[in-house]
Amino acid sequence: MDDPLFRYSVGTAMGSSSSQACKLQQHLHDQMLSQSEFCDVTLVIGEGEMKAHWCVLVYCSYFQSLYDSGMRERQSGRIKVNCGKPYAVRLALSFLYTGVAEMSYENIKDLLEVAEYFQITDLKLECAEYLRSVSISSDNCVSLCLLSDMYDLDIYHHAYSYLRGHIPEVLEQSETLTLTNDSILELLRDKMLCYVPQETFYSFLMRWVEKDAPNREQYFPELFCALDLEKIPKKFLNEKIETQPLVKKFENCNMHLLNTQMKYLNGHLKDNDDKRDVILIAGGCGIGPSINDFVLLFPFSDAMSVNNIYGYIIQEERWTELAPLPYRMRKPIITYDGGDKIYVYDASQYKQCEVFYVYVFKISEKYWSNFRMEAPDQCVDMSIESVVACRQELYLVASLHIGRGEACDKWQTVLLHVNQEGGKCSVKCHLFLRNVNTQMTVCTVSRMFICVLGWKIGHAVKNKHARYYPKFVYFNVKTGRRIDSSRGSVFDPLVFSVDDELIVAKFGKASARKFNFRDRCWKSAKEFALPNPPEFPSRVDYSYTTSGTGLYLIGGKDFETKKPVDSTLKFNFTSREWTKLDSLLEGRMYSGTCVTRMPQAHVRCHIKCPHCVYCFRKNQVKYDIDYQEEEDDDDYEDYDYGDYDGISDYWDVDDDDDVDVFDPFDEVWY
Repeated sequence: MDDPLFRYSVGTAMGSSSSQACKLQQHLHDQMLSQSEFCDVTLVIGEGEMKAHWCVLVYCSYFQSLYDSGMRERQSGRIKVNCGKPYAVRLALSFLYTGVAEMSYENIKDLLEVAEYFQITDLKLECAEYLRSVSISSDNCVSLCLLSDMYDLDIYHHAYSYLRGHIPEVLEQSETLTLTNDSILELLRDKMLCYVPQETFYSFLMRWVEKDAPNREQYFPELFCALDLEKIPKKFLNEKIETQPLVKKFENCNMHLLNTQMKYLNGHLKDNDDKRDVILIAGGCGIGPSINDFVLLFPFSDAMSVNNIYGYIIQEERWTELAPLPYRMRKPIITYDGGDKIYVYDASQYKQCEVFYVYVFKISEKYWSNFRMEAPDQCVDMSIESVVACRQELYLVASLHIGRGEACDKWQTVLLHVNQEGGKCSVKCHLFLRNVNTQMTVCTVSRMFICVLGWKIGHAVKNKHARYYPKFVYFNVKTGRRIDSSRGSVFDPLVFSVDDELIVAKFGKASARKFNFRDRCWKSAKEFALPNPPEFPSRVDYSYTTSGTGLYLIGGKDFETKKPVDSTLKFNFTSREWTKLDSLLEGRMYSGTCVTRMPQAHVRCHIKCPHCVYCFRKNQVKYDIDYQEEEDDDDYEDYDYGDYDGISDYWDVDDDDDVDVFDPFDEVWY
């Protein structure tokens, strides 16, 4: 029955019970503090004694087991405590009575020791809760790791993550010298800690051994051999390490040092060579299984694009992450000038206009900027197919819309020289006429030859059954000459350079073609034939590049499932074998790719670097970007290219095959 008076009586009774329990709890605690005769057990703590109640002590399993065992402690009523400091034992006993303990960073270690020994679970939980409220710093992260590991607390991973992310500062702390040899070995073998100079690890190792030389020297050989001496400057090796008596004392330490020094003598390592060959993967799309070409046609596909730049360090065979792009780019074109600049153009942001923006990253300064470029005079519209940097100059392979009125529409593919001061681009040479079906690939060789391979070229096609032929032209940047070497060429999807030769190939094709610039002729090149990759052989929209004797295949999209691929493969032209490399953090397609030379300090961090969790990469870079002003929709219109193959969706298909001769240097273009 729902009687208000009944509800009031029950509530009052419950409140009275709670109040009565608190009073009884405090009364028992007061008896313990006053050492009352009502206490029935005595604890011997060090040289002192303390009376308590069995009924309270048995709340924890340690005292419960003593009471149930019938041992002399129960018979005599005296328990000798052999654990912990007396003040910590008294605080723990008070906690059993009141559920409260006075905690500070200074006494938390002693409280945990007593709580663990007496098996007071609630006190251990309170200690863990207090430690979670402590602000982690370089001064205390080591002790927090040791405590949490010793007593199995859940803050261990948080404290250890902070330690790994601040190694240089942490190693300077005296408390770090208490680490065990196994803990130090774990840090030295952690590949993600490559942001820490090996000289720093070596200096700490010597201090750690000197702290307790008689007991720690036995661990020195294993720890020293875990150091990567190849990342230490030659001068440091000769002046600091080679003269170290402890290194001379152990044979395996001497051999480890000698192997590195021999690499310097043989030329495999170069003194003061602080640069690394890095494959850059910029922007692209990287979301979920629902991505396909149809989805990418819509504006909301921008949400799928990314602004990350990943770099694969060839010498170290690992990934790193570099300064993000100024904004998310779905189809960036990226090129390297061979010096200190990387250029990026966003091919997905094409507008029917005569003004474009190129983004520049200055490597040495970690500085992003941009500049605008304008189409040449008499150009009605321009489509940028590729951006190429050669001999410190920037060039565009572009399709120009030339003519007066719709009846005179023509599309010329030309090579433009970019005025980086923000002026108009100038035409260097005419490449060929093109139409809606035209496909092309651009590649540079020896940073001197800009090569353009075209397919289905010409202003129009007379009939759909006309025979198509490849067009291969290249421009010598040094001499300023355009040369047509189409005879003997083929058009395949993979075009890359190896040494001073241009290779045209296709996955799964038994042969390839190569072009030698000295002989100016095409030849068969079975040594560069590429078998299908072992993983996702049907992948599309992938990125690829070459370095040395290998071709690197990165990311892409599985043709069947439409899912982005995160795998990275290398094909070695010498051994004719595919090798699986470390994967990207996520699947990526449509990314821009180029090979650069970057200072080691810029690519020291691992792609999963624990330090970068606390120091964001974007905060390490300067951005000075002038964004293009928005114009009226009547003057500007967005277009999307779908797959980047040089085909524009807005061109009308015209099956005609007339090829008109065009001089780009005429005063008036028609």
